[in-house]
Amino acid sequence: MRASSPPIAIYKTPLKGMDAREVKPPDAPNLLFNVDLSNRGYWKERPGLKKFADLGAIRAKITGLHCSRAGGGLFIICVFADAADKRTKLRIYDGNGTTLFGPADLSLSAYGEPYDPNNKYAFVEAGRFVYFCNGTGNYWQLEKTVSSFNLTPVTLEVGKTPLAYSYLLSGLKPRSFTYFYDQIVVSGFNQPQQGALSIPADNTQSKESNQPPSEVLNTARDIMTLDSGATFVCEPALWRSFPVEDPSGFYWVYNEDILATAGINYDLLLFGSKRLYKITGHGTGNPRRVRMGDIPSVSTQGHCYFDRYVFFIGFDGCYMTDGGSVKKISFEMDPLWFGREEPQTTRHVEQQLQKGAYPFHVNRKALHGATCVNDQTRQQIMVSLPANNSEVNNMVWVFNYSDIIEGGGPGKWSIWGSDEEPTFSGVSLDGNPFTENGAGAVTRNTKATSLPSVSQSNTTYNVFHWISVADDIHNGEQSIFVGNDKGVIYSFGTSRQDLRAVRTYNRSGAPTGDDTPVHFPVAVSLGRVGRVDSDGRVVCTDVAVRRKQLGYNVDDNPNATRLNAIVRSEGEGLKHFDASETDVEFSDTILNAQQGVSENTKSVLNTLVLGSSPAGSNAPLMNSEYFEAYARVNVPDEEGRAAYVDLYSMPTSEPHRLQISEVRVYANVKGGSQREQS
Repeated sequence: MRASSPPIAIYKTPLKGMDAREVKPPDAPNLLFNVDLSNRGYWKERPGLKKFADLGAIRAKITGLHCSRAGGGLFIICVFADAADKRTKLRIYDGNGTTLFGPADLSLSAYGEPYDPNNKYAFVEAGRFVYFCNGTGNYWQLEKTVSSFNLTPVTLEVGKTPLAYSYLLSGLKPRSFTYFYDQIVVSGFNQPQQGALSIPADNTQSKESNQPPSEVLNTARDIMTLDSGATFVCEPALWRSFPVEDPSGFYWVYNEDILATAGINYDLLLFGSKRLYKITGHGTGNPRRVRMGDIPSVSTQGHCYFDRYVFFIGFDGCYMTDGGSVKKISFEMDPLWFGREEPQTTRHVEQQLQKGAYPFHVNRKALHGATCVNDQTRQQIMVSLPANNSEVNNMVWVFNYSDIIEGGGPGKWSIWGSDEEPTFSGVSLDGNPFTENGAGAVTRNTKATSLPSVSQSNTTYNVFHWISVADDIHNGEQSIFVGNDKGVIYSFGTSRQDLRAVRTYNRSGAPTGDDTPVHFPVAVSLGRVGRVDSDGRVVCTDVAVRRKQLGYNVDDNPNATRLNAIVRSEGEGLKHFDASETDVEFSDTILNAQQGVSENTKSVLNTLVLGSSPAGSNAPLMNSEYFEAYARVNVPDEEGRAAYVDLYSMPTSEPHRLQISEVRVYANVKGGSQREQS
């Protein structure tokens, strides 16, 4: 079918993703949902998530994750709040998900860790030790070796100059750590604590000194109050010694909470609840505090590094800094960040997206748990945020910074989500071995007569409830782990599916059937298009998409991903129509095959099948070819001046693998009366 008119809107790469403020061409589309998209226009499938570990029926909330290495081997520290018995526990896994240590009950009287499902644990590595704390519990030290782990609460010590300076001996409960030039920087004190000092502190106070003011010392000056505006730095290589009078080891910030710190170049960034600061001259006798901007931070874990920049989450969006200047990089996300607008989509797409757990708008009242991680392989930062009224993170915004690194653009945003958080029913074997008459293991020449029992599970996978994240880089590879609020740890994989459910096993113990994927949508809203002159009306709309052949055609493979063009007309008469009427909204599939040559094309001259496979071939692509689908909508009255156009795709077992270079919208524009035309 040929196009019925010249194009009224043309969209070429780079497509303008996630800009809800612009609804008219050439700035459309106004929504790109759930894609990894750079300004070069490549639509790559989202990296797969696979289940790494499951804490089981506890349904625990993972409040801390950290990756470390000992003897070249990877291990993952997991702290979780056990909702069943109200206790805090710790478990250590190796790189394959096998338990190496624990679960250790940190709430035992010997440790005394309080049950706290809300405050997340921060971690820092120093030599063979890992230190961690959540601001309310103990300050922990984990000594790692190749074969064992030694977990103890930290006992603070005096440093190199016990007779000259006073050292903090108790009360240290930070929520943020930074390893900065052989020193540990602690901050994020969320409640006042009383800390004993090794010797009475000097109470002389001047603007240039970094000694504690007399207001935070008791009369004897041997007890100090640690509040939310304090930041401490240990002595170099003495990770349990925190001086309070050494100008290279103590900074005091007034009038606001200091949530976290980060080292950049030779300076130290301080993320405050009101402002962003920078400490220059660290380690000298005259450190200086520089105010970089009135940018309130919201989370102790809401920052990460990429290239030479620090990315962080602020009160009104996301920022980046190189230590010299600060730049907001999420302006196009403001309508969704502040809940000002809804993306303009067709009713079908809107209804599909409402079924999921990711309805776009950020719950700014619950940003204290927001976190982020840098996926260096794909050059993107994944930001885990709470949506709508959720108190926990339940959606992921993705910032692709490829163009910033290459100097070609500002980067691009998208949102990740699944269609719905499904409940899977999986049948699997329990942990009992196969036995011969219950007396021994099955051998090759015996037959199992005593089979293990089967377990039936119905589990809801909160795939994007990332409340804790951790990553490891080793031998040129990065591993990323995320923990949710239901006791499950996922790892990033290279598969095309987000999650593989537990397989079904037959009587011989062999897995049968296919794994169950979690589907996810791609929705590209072109917004409101096709405005015409005052005498014209859009009476039908055709959509043509130019893209590469990277998957099966729907006619050749029933599991092939369908990309549908959906058109909804706009006009005063819409209020008289049912939204389900095809005259108002219509969808048509865009074929995923080169015209004339599909995956299963056979030669017409003989029995030869193109390609090496008897079933068909991957035919070569002609880049100039158009794949066209026509979604034609009859406008109800002469007030219809435009139409909403969306592209929507939901995969089955095949990946998206979309690479779109151009989208064209056509329309018949006619004047006069609708009745006269009829």
